[in-house]
Amino acid sequence: MRLRVDSAKVTVGGTVTNFGSGFRSIALAVDAGDYVTVRAIAGPTRLTLTGEATDDPSIKGVPADQHPTVSALRSLLDQVGAPQVGLHLKYSGRIPAEVGLGSHAAQVLAGLRIGRALLGNPEELTDDFLQSTAIDLGADRLRLAALTDGPLVVSVPALEELQSQRPGNAFAPGEPLDWLKSGDQGGQTSRTTSSKTTEEPAPVFRSPLSAPISPVAFVPSIRIASPGGQRLPRVTDFTQAACSSARAGILLAALAGGFPADADKEAVARQLMVGTFDELRRKDTADRLPASSALTDWLRDLGVPAFISGSGPAVVSLLRVEREIVEAAARSGWRHLDLGVGTGVVGAGQNTDEQG
Repeated sequence: MRLRVDSAKVTVGGTVTNFGSGFRSIALAVDAGDYVTVRAIAGPTRLTLTGEATDDPSIKGVPADQHPTVSALRSLLDQVGAPQVGLHLKYSGRIPAEVGLGSHAAQVLAGLRIGRALLGNPEELTDDFLQSTAIDLGADRLRLAALTDGPLVVSVPALEELQSQRPGNAFAPGEPLDWLKSGDQGGQTSRTTSSKTTEEPAPVFRSPLSAPISPVAFVPSIRIASPGGQRLPRVTDFTQAACSSARAGILLAALAGGFPADADKEAVARQLMVGTFDELRRKDTADRLPASSALTDWLRDLGVPAFISGSGPAVVSLLRVEREIVEAAARSGWRHLDLGVGTGVVGAGQNTDEQG
């Protein structure tokens, strides 16, 4: 294959995950998006970064070709045998980086979608192919699904994902995770060997979204070093696990619009409050992200259905909050972002607006 056009553009949104009770199983595309253009040029790769993209710690001091968007695009060109060229990446970011709002998945998907557009959108480069490639490049599969198939998607986390997120692998009381290793896993296929269990990921399903939600986020004004990862507790009581599953069901029913036509905002908030309570990870979150945990507790005490998105530190509410709350949070070092419900990745195609 070869490049068919010399410039392409795409808009790709952020994502919210976990939702308190929906650990590694629920994701929502949000409207806060990054605007990305790439032009083939003579000479070395150049970056023009604006907005939130200028404050991405993962790319500070690294060569331009190692920006996740450029790296993903070059990976696609290599896969199809297309020649490498110099690139001018213009990245206008609205998704804060490394706060739990899906900036990395957005960057990788943007590079792959733009690469496909530069190649003339050949039929063999399907959405599924690009999504599989993005996963290989380290993007989260649930976030990618929200961007391509959402806005709201649900799945069952792979057993290996859960094991990697929990120290010790122990449920209490009883045998550690044996009920998962030995039986049906709800659509997941496992193969047990003498050394380990490998598993095909469960399908990701699009979920109805009819609830009157308006997601907002609180992001620290000064960057907080996130410890990374999302952990389950070492020991989990079965009662807590059962309650967490019930809360996830209540949450999905609420998001699907399980309210009377005349339901008021308070009724919606009450159901979302029940569904977004983090039954399993509260202690670990308080230890890992004390500021985010404290903000979440404060907001929930005020009746706001808040939770930490992804690995944090961003705290998300599914409903808009009063100005007084925004101002009080700002005094404590948290800036407010109006996210909205998004449409994922939009408008990947030739860019005719810019030169150079």
